[in-house]
Amino acid sequence: MHQDTIRVQTFPAFEEHRRIRRAAVIPFMEYYVTRGETKTLMGVPERITRDNGKVLCDIFTKELRDRVGFSVIGPEKVAERFGGRGEKIAGILPRRDVLRVGADLKADALVMGQVDRCSTYKYRQHNNSRVALQVRMTDTATGEPIWQGSISLDDTGLPHEVAARGIRLLLDQVMSKLEGASAGKKRASGRIIDR
Repeated sequence: MHQDTIRVQTFPAFEEHRRIRRAAVIPFMEYYVTRGETKTLMGVPERITRDNGKVLCDIFTKELRDRVGFSVIGPEKVAERFGGRGEKIAGILPRRDVLRVGADLKADALVMGQVDRCSTYKYRQHNNSRVALQVRMTDTATGEPIWQGSISLDDTGLPHEVAARGIRLLLDQVMSKLEGASAGKKRASGRIIDR
């Protein structure tokens, strides 16, 4: 039985989130078969959909722009800048590339992701989809992760609809943690000032 999960983990660099003024979204990578094949899982035919890295990255970028107070460089600009040099930048980058790419884009943070699963199947006359996605925001000055999240959903709807619901829930959790961290800092600084 599949259990739907949305998880967010923060790291020490999260405490410095207010210094982020500009973040770049790196094109998401797909880590599974993407040629439109059909597989059978427990007797149910499941169709792997195409271009999921781009589709889910675009959904994530739109939802991120709707929620944050900093500038977001879209994945198309990142791909254009590095593609012009014959370099493919995608997925979750290693630390050395985070530092290099962040400096090149003049971004304070990079948002990177990978699509682990995105498929659709029929069950009891309904279109259902399975979506699994990992996302990470990393500080480009230090290469340290700020937060990371994962989505694993099996729900009614087309893959992009299920993914959009999961991405909204994930970003709501991130924003809630940001607001909590900001409120905690204000309370702490208020106590220091009042002394």
